[in-house]
This record gives sequence, structure tokens and C-alpha cells, in this order.
Amino acid sequence: IAGCDAASSVQAPQWAQLPAPAQSLARQMGFTAANFDRAVTEIDERTARRLRDGEFDHLIYYMLQSRSFTSADPVEPARSATEYMHDATRAIPPAVERRMEAFARTLSQPANERQRYFAGLLTGSDPVPVMRAHYIRGMQFLYRKEIECRAAEVPQNCVASAYADRGLSSDTSPSSMEAIRAGLSWLSRNRPAFQARKVLIVGPGVDFAPRTGLREDTPPRVYQPAAVRALLAPALVDCADINPRVLAFARDTCGSVYQMNIATGTIASPAGWDLIIATNVLLYLDDRELFLALNNIRRMLNPRGLLLHNDARFSAKLFGEANSLPAVYFGEVELDSHRVPPLTDRYVLHERGAGK
Repeated sequence: IAGCDAASSVQAPQWAQLPAPAQSLARQMGFTAANFDRAVTEIDERTARRLRDGEFDHLIYYMLQSRSFTSADPVEPARSATEYMHDATRAIPPAVERRMEAFARTLSQPANERQRYFAGLLTGSDPVPVMRAHYIRGMQFLYRKEIECRAAEVPQNCVASAYADRGLSSDTSPSSMEAIRAGLSWLSRNRPAFQARKVLIVGPGVDFAPRTGLREDTPPRVYQPAAVRALLAPALVDCADINPRVLAFARDTCGSVYQMNIATGTIASPAGWDLIIATNVLLYLDDRELFLALNNIRRMLNPRGLLLHNDARFSAKLFGEANSLPAVYFGEVELDSHRVPPLTDRYVLHERGAGK
């Protein structure tokens, strides 16, 4: 990736770097000193598959919504998921089939940046069967998240389980800032002495092909770095992301950019960061990955540094405590009061213990 910092600055975690309480918990999760390196490698291999699945998810969202290659009405993904899953024969809706065929014809001569990228993913002679397979996979996830999890005994746990195996999304929108603003507001009221001179955003995202609200009249945008810089001026804002496509867009708005998997990598920085922000990132991690990610984040923070994220699972609190990164506050912010139930987001703050 042009503009990335040296790859040598991103390092894999080591068993010996886990605090003693974390090592004890790690053994209960199947990690040992002997298998730790191999376990980290296996997580990277699984993540590579999920990253590719996520790119195909964006392709499907673009295929369903874009007006650039067909005059047909856009297809809203969640509604399409319901239509597909409620069909007794599991037949792909005709409107979707027509869009797939039109999109396949268009990608033989892509007309814009988004189409050129997706043409690179669909390299076979007949891309339609590939799109069908990824449409089915994506609709099954959306139906589970949007319909089945609402009726689950603990909807939050159902959604967390669904996210832990889905493709890795790079989507973002202005609403991604709401939890961050709420967390920073809490800090200004309750930790007035805290100063964030150096900030790392993990997973800034880009609105390349979002699940809803695709806008093709503007170039893809990255929102968080500039917005965080405005809130915390004159802080230096760096960015890390697993997706090289995101970093290609983020490098113009971030001080430094790093390609890394937060579950299996840390950035060697002598001073560390005062604040690490990771919204809509930890949600994609299963318990083992979340456990490792919190240890990696703790190592990248300076003493008394803070982590702000939006994963309200109890395991985030438990693993933070074991990794000397205890949670200090859980909060909630309303995103859309017109939805039933209202759409909300969480924000969670952890503080690194001094000298740990």
C-alpha cells in the first residue's frame, strides 16, 4: 500500500506479552505457550477468508442498489433477504437475477472506480454463478441479523454470534461518529484532565459500497479521521485497517496508516497512543480474537491511555480486565428514534493501568 508505514512496525503478539491473569484465561480458551504462534496464524488465515467475503458483500450491495448500469429500481438488501428466505424454493428473486446479468455485462467494460474494483474480483468467464453464491451467503446473514435475532431470547448475543463469522465489512457513514462523540463528551465531563494528543483509529472504514444508502454522485469517503481531528484538535490522528482498499482512501486524512489485523498485530510505537478508537470493529471478532485484540490494544496505549469502542458484550469487559485494560464506563446513544425499536449504539471506555 503506497503511503503505509514500514511493515516492520506491525508485529505479531507473543505469549510472554500476555499479563499473568490473561495467560490463565487464555489457557481456558485453548491457547498455550506451545500453540500460541500457530493459533495466531490460523486466525490470520480465517480472517483472510472473511476479508474476501466482505469484499463480495460490498459487490452484492452495489449490484443490488446501483443505478449506474441499469434503469431498474434499486433492490434494498434487507428486503431482498426476506424475500429470498421466505421463498419455499429458495429461488433468487427475478429482479435480482436481472440485475446480476446486467452487472456482469457492465463489468466487461467498467465505467468508474467502483466498477473497476469489482471487475477485479469477478475474474472468471461467467461471473453470474459467483454473484449468486455470494448473494445467497449475504442474504442468509442479513435475514438472521435483521429478522431471526429480533425474536431471539437475547437479541444482542444472537447478533454478536452472527457478526463473528460474517464477511468483514469496510462500510462507514456519518452515523459512525455518534458513539465516538458520545464517548468523547463523557470524557470531557468526567476526565477533564485527559488530553488526547495522539490518537489511533482502528478500522476507519470507507463508504465504497454500503449496505444501504449508496451514493454514486460523490467519490468514496472516509469520515472518522477528519471528524475526530476536529473534535480533538490539535491531536495527531493515525489509522490502522486490515483492508488495503480502505487505507488507500484513508492515507490522505490520517497522519500515518498501518495495515494490520487488530487480533493478530500490534504497532511498535515507543510513546504509544493516548486514545485508540475502534467502533464497528471488535463486533466482528469471536471471543478468542477479541481477547487477543484487547491485549494488543493495551500494548499500543501509553500508561493511562484509553480505548473507546462500541462492543457491549460482557466478554469485552471480562477480557479487558484480564488484559490490564479494565472498562470504566458503558453508555448508549440514540441513532434513529423513528425506528421501532429505536436504533441505538453503545460506547464503552477502557483505561490502561499505569505501568502495565
